[in-house]
Amino acid sequence: MIRRPPRSTPKPSSAASDVYKRQPNQGIYELKDTEGLKDLLHIAGDLPVTAYMNRAQISRIVPADDRSEMGMDRMVIDIDLEAAISDNKDTELRDRDVVEIFSRVEEKVPSTLVLIGDGPDRSNAERLVREKGLASQVRFLGKQDQVHKLLSCADLMLLPSDMESFGLAALEAMACEVPVVCSHVGGLPDVVRNGIEGFLPPPRNIDSMAEGALKILTDAQLQVSMGRAGRARALDRFCASGIVTCYEKLYKKVLGKTA
Repeated sequence: MIRRPPRSTPKPSSAASDVYKRQPNQGIYELKDTEGLKDLLHIAGDLPVTAYMNRAQISRIVPADDRSEMGMDRMVIDIDLEAAISDNKDTELRDRDVVEIFSRVEEKVPSTLVLIGDGPDRSNAERLVREKGLASQVRFLGKQDQVHKLLSCADLMLLPSDMESFGLAALEAMACEVPVVCSHVGGLPDVVRNGIEGFLPPPRNIDSMAEGALKILTDAQLQVSMGRAGRARALDRFCASGIVTCYEKLYKKVLGKTA
């Protein structure tokens, strides 16, 4: 969230409108990604701007001690299917990328792909899985209320997005000590550091996505180190308890100036 003093501002460009929303007469902007921050800083000029990253209830998410309870060799999870199979013109392309990446992974490492979410285009994803001959290696779990419990059983989080706002799905995976292979788009680079908590290939780069996934799944030490680095970063930078204090200080400062 960004807060800036109320004033008459230039009408933002259409690109700017796509990346943040403004609450009328309050000078409050909610950004969708880091590109929105860059655009808003340009509009704000020399006015003071305070930026805070989104946070999550990280401390409530506990990594699993035993990841064998799902009865799989290796578990690759995509928990963004909820968005992927909603009404989106890029749905089929993303579905195809997920299935193709997993197909390449499964050829070399016996694995199971777990897809969470539901929507009108789920049948398309199921068709792609059948065409690849992967029906026995892919599980469609539909909507789930306790996603973190499934995440805790995973060996890898796969997020091949063409667009992403903050990257909450990746953050929750990190909190569960699960390495992440995600596209270098939107706010994901602010959450996942390439080569530390996971890998961030360019969007739609299936070769690099599969390569990153295989590096993690074939190197137990790398998987553990990335998982631990992910949880440490989630607790240090993105824990909700820390942001509350930041907001309190900001509100007191603003109220003190306007009193």
